[in-house]
Order: sequence, then C-alpha cells, then structure tokens
Amino acid sequence: MKSWKRVVARTKALEEVRHGLELANAELLRLSSTDPLTHLANRRQFDQLLEDEVRRGRRNGTPLTVLLGDIDHFKRVNDSYGHPFGDECLRQVAAVLQQHCQRAGDLAARYGGEEFVITLPATGGPQAVLLAERMRQDVERLELDCDGERVSLTISFGVATLDPQAAASPLELLSAADRALYEAKRSGRNCVVEAADLGPDGATVFA
Repeated sequence: MKSWKRVVARTKALEEVRHGLELANAELLRLSSTDPLTHLANRRQFDQLLEDEVRRGRRNGTPLTVLLGDIDHFKRVNDSYGHPFGDECLRQVAAVLQQHCQRAGDLAARYGGEEFVITLPATGGPQAVLLAERMRQDVERLELDCDGERVSLTISFGVATLDPQAAASPLELLSAADRALYEAKRSGRNCVVEAADLGPDGATVFA
C-alpha cells in the first residue's frame, strides 16, 4: 500500500512539474511574439502570420487586406516632449488600433518605431478603407497631455488588398501597402490611401 501511495505521489509531482513547464513555455512564446511597449504583436509574429493568412485566403478564395500606419511627425513629438511621452503616445495609438481588431484573425502589430501594421483576413479594400478611416479619426481624437499641454497626434494609412487569385507574394502585398502609405504622406498626411491595383509588374495604382 505504501509503495502504491509513493507512486501516486510521484505521478502527481511529475504532473505538476509538467504543467509548470507548459505554463513557462507558453509565457516565453508570448513574450517572444509581443512588443513589450505596446503589448501588440511584434514584427516577428506579424511576418509569420501574414504568410499563413495569404495561404488561407487563397485556399478559401477570400481577399486579405493589410493596413500600414505611421504616426505623423513623430520625431517632432519625441524631440519636443521627450521619449517617455513619446512612448505613451505609442501605447495610446496601439490601444486605438487594437480596439478596432476584434474579429478572429484580425491582428494589429507594431512594425517598428512609430509604424504599425494590421492584417484583415476576408476583408476587401472598401471595407478596409472605412476601418482605416475610423482608426485615423480616433487617433486624431486622442486627448494627450504633457505637463499641462495638450498634444495632438495624427496618423497616415496605406491600404493594400490581395485578391485570392493574384500571384503576388506577402512581401509584394506589404510593399504595396508601404507605397500607399508613402503616397498618403506625400499627399499631406493624416489620410488614408488605397493601393487599388498591384498590377502584373508590381506597379501600384492609387485610388
């Protein structure tokens, strides 16, 4: 009987150790795929998910849209108010973007610096442009305060949609969104520009 009890106790202890290791591994995975400042997905997780979503869209026959957003004149914010306040701005913008990514499969990520990227599976261009416009407006409405001074932010978005029949790669989709973002910046910032056509040669036509 005592031997049986020892086996039961040892089995229970081993099960607790295994469970603890699983929790620790899950936490390590979360940390490795999360941006520590904004708590959004990081670029590594986004890059992995983008490839998966492109394959899934082609398999299901549904479009995939990417939004690339960049806070306007962010260097000026850091230079004028300091990096700690700049970090708070990044967190506030990240929270706005996350609020608009509530469907299963939607992902908001910090792409680097003041740049953010969002994947919208099974979403066409017109629907994505409306969503980007709502995000843009909500960022513009943010009430930020630095030592009693009200600070306003704006954000520009580039939008690109991959048709499930197109042969474009994830990199080409992202490049199209980047070119649309550049066009938004060139057009005065604080706006949304859609890449209407990737084109067979990779050229982008803006809507």
